[in-house]
Amino acid sequence: MLIQFEFSIDNSIESLKSLEFLAWFVRDSARAGAKIQLRPFALPPVTPNGRQLGTTLKFHVDLFVDGIEETLEPAFKVIEELNKNLNLFIDVYDIPVKG
Repeated sequence: MLIQFEFSIDNSIESLKSLEFLAWFVRDSARAGAKIQLRPFALPPVTPNGRQLGTTLKFHVDLFVDGIEETLEPAFKVIEELNKNLNLFIDVYDIPVKG
């Protein structure tokens, strides 16, 4: 099963630092065995309706979960574990979080 999370960032230094942290977290999680990846996503630079370059950049975190047969419980467990680890590393590395 593919579970996809989508997010975007603004042009602030804080957003770039958050993206860098998430890129590291996803890479580290993948190296530890999670089936996860972070991908950029954007639409074409120009359309018949005008130029959209600089306005469509988003990011996808793709999480692949095996063993989904009768219930989504295995997926929920994988997401819960990733969330626990993400929050742990936010605390360990003292990453600022907007409320």
